[in-house]
Amino acid sequence: MEVNGRFLDKEVLKANKRYTIPIYQRNYSWTIKQCTKLIENILSLDLEENKKTYFMGTFVLSRDNEKVDFSYDTYEVIDGQQRMITFSLLIKALYDSFFYVLSHKDKSFLDDLNLEGKKRSLNFELNEYILLHNQEIEKQEKIKNLKLILSGMDNDTFSNIIYEDFQLEEFSHDLDSNLDKNILENKFGKIDTGSNLYKNYKAMYSKFTKIFNDTVNFDSLRAKFDELRQKIQKMNVIVIIIGNDENPQLIFESINSTGISLMPVDLIRNYLLMSETSSKQRELYKNDWVPIEKCVGDVKDLNEIFAYFICLKTGSKPNDKILYDKFKLLFKESAQDKSSLLKEVRDIVFIYMEIKKGENNYYKELSKFKMTQFYPLIVATALKYQEEKINSRDFEKLINLYTNYFLRRSIINFQTGSLNSFLSKLAKEIYSNGYISKNGNLHDFVLLKILDTGSTKKAFFPTDEDIKNAQAWRNFYDYDNSKHILKSIESYESQDPLILSRKYTIEHIMPQTLTSEWKRDLGENFKEVHETLIHSIGNLTLITDNSELGNKPFEIKKTFLWNFAVKDN
Repeated sequence: MEVNGRFLDKEVLKANKRYTIPIYQRNYSWTIKQCTKLIENILSLDLEENKKTYFMGTFVLSRDNEKVDFSYDTYEVIDGQQRMITFSLLIKALYDSFFYVLSHKDKSFLDDLNLEGKKRSLNFELNEYILLHNQEIEKQEKIKNLKLILSGMDNDTFSNIIYEDFQLEEFSHDLDSNLDKNILENKFGKIDTGSNLYKNYKAMYSKFTKIFNDTVNFDSLRAKFDELRQKIQKMNVIVIIIGNDENPQLIFESINSTGISLMPVDLIRNYLLMSETSSKQRELYKNDWVPIEKCVGDVKDLNEIFAYFICLKTGSKPNDKILYDKFKLLFKESAQDKSSLLKEVRDIVFIYMEIKKGENNYYKELSKFKMTQFYPLIVATALKYQEEKINSRDFEKLINLYTNYFLRRSIINFQTGSLNSFLSKLAKEIYSNGYISKNGNLHDFVLLKILDTGSTKKAFFPTDEDIKNAQAWRNFYDYDNSKHILKSIESYESQDPLILSRKYTIEHIMPQTLTSEWKRDLGENFKEVHETLIHSIGNLTLITDNSELGNKPFEIKKTFLWNFAVKDN
């Protein structure tokens, strides 16, 4: 391992080396806020303090032995890619904004200036940062000669930003406006204007342009540009180059990066791909990882899915803090290859997304309830249905059983979180086919497991008597699932079940504020009756409009509800 302190400007980016961002690394994620802070830190440097520098963090590099070119070395960026990309965008924004101001000052400013000569000189300086040396390639082919190569779609946007001149009037004068199209067409390709790459470049370009616009002549403009260049040259980094006999994953995990902390799924992806050759990385990423990401979309969901995967394998669902460590342990203890493991995860993903979106008829009701702790159990059951281990009738009965189990416990206000251990272990038994040796029928096995939890155990299944007793004290009006319970009552044995939508509201039959007529009708114990029954399930109903009812007497409400209650709509 080589460890050296180096100046980022001269000894890293100006060196004749290529840096590639491996396919497993996350996309560029720095924001305008972080880029603005970086520029502010650069501006705060004092050139007269010779020893003062700006530390940009650690870069961890690994030689890419698959890509051999004797004119330059190639390194994979294991850690520090966010900062390296940002610095490249900053350099491009600095030069572009300088030339823009130089080109658009008034005539007296431009007298005797050879603009084309200046531009060639600036381009030569800029190319030292962005292009490999001694390569005479036509501009349209320069992407082959970039020093910094990003992964995936990021590389298209990045390379086109690097090669675009950005001397457009509308871009320079209206820096804060939004472009009509999300994709900016330029002469080299397409730039995704919604990407962080473009947004950050544009913000830094704007910042530098405002600084340069404050100058009064060419000398002061050039002096300000040179001052910024000298401050940038004071930025340094620690560069760690990993040897061929060292494990980049272990080194990566031991570094406390100054960038955005990685989420568990980022660490898992790196763990699976980092130890492979570049060609194997691309194969696994394209064939096994990308389909998972495309299906999920949200990284938080992907963290949850890997937690479910571990839960189905081990019978215990880890939280985010230990998710990565639990995944590594599971993978090391199994003889499973990476491709088949990701295939299992992909099967879970498809079912998870169906549940979350409620697109499948089986899951429409589930998506309305906050019963995520049941998801591993539902996923395990759904996989067995896909494998034809149970028929559609039994599968539907089990989904209804899980919903019933959840609602019963929530009605009696018994914390569903205490179910986690029981549900996780049950999900593992189903997933691993452990039920077969105990009871060949999955439906009967699950039913017995749930009904046999006992009244004293944390996972007990509330009885009808428990639900009946809860009506004496349960506030159903403020209960999250009241509408769905009322909907079930309205739809019971109906040929046209109620389709619940937001237009329905919960109406108190006995009003929350009693009038003199209501007090008279309730009798001398009206206060006790009101306090006991006001929010009970029997005093609530669903209607489409309660503005006409208010505190009207019971007889009037009864007639209204008979004619206009949701059951008859």
